[in-house]
Amino acid sequence: MVNDTINMIRDEWMLITAGTKDKFNTMTANWGGFGWLWNKRVAFVFIRPERYTHDFTEQNERMTLSFYKEEYRHALQICGTKSGRNIDKVKATGLTPIELKSGAITFKEARLTLDCKKLFQADMTEANFLDKDVLDLWYKGNDHGGGYHTVYVMEIENMIED
Repeated sequence: MVNDTINMIRDEWMLITAGTKDKFNTMTANWGGFGWLWNKRVAFVFIRPERYTHDFTEQNERMTLSFYKEEYRHALQICGTKSGRNIDKVKATGLTPIELKSGAITFKEARLTLDCKKLFQADMTEANFLDKDVLDLWYKGNDHGGGYHTVYVMEIENMIED
């Protein structure tokens, strides 16, 4: 079961969506995890400040993590390679946004949505890397897309399954 959850993030990817029904953005991610912290079910994700979705995660207390069947892989590729600053991701992907009771946004096509509330965030720094090989591979002189990530730990308040 644990391996299935880890593989779900790595292999299926997920959409991280933040904002309101009037203005939101979503991005594809495959870094993150789930666990038990502070007597709560939690998820944690990593978002680079350069990503448009980062603006929305900073401005809102909620976000969703949503997972999709293989038939939506192309939509997730678009959300992971195109910026919401430049395109309308809803139009480009054909995904259908819906507002949850909490006010968070997900998509009708999701097979699983985790409705989350932010509990903690921290900006990663070079000084905090204990394994310099990870630092060199993912941040130093690389072409992986920008600076150090912001780490978000969120309480999973609701799970919606298709």
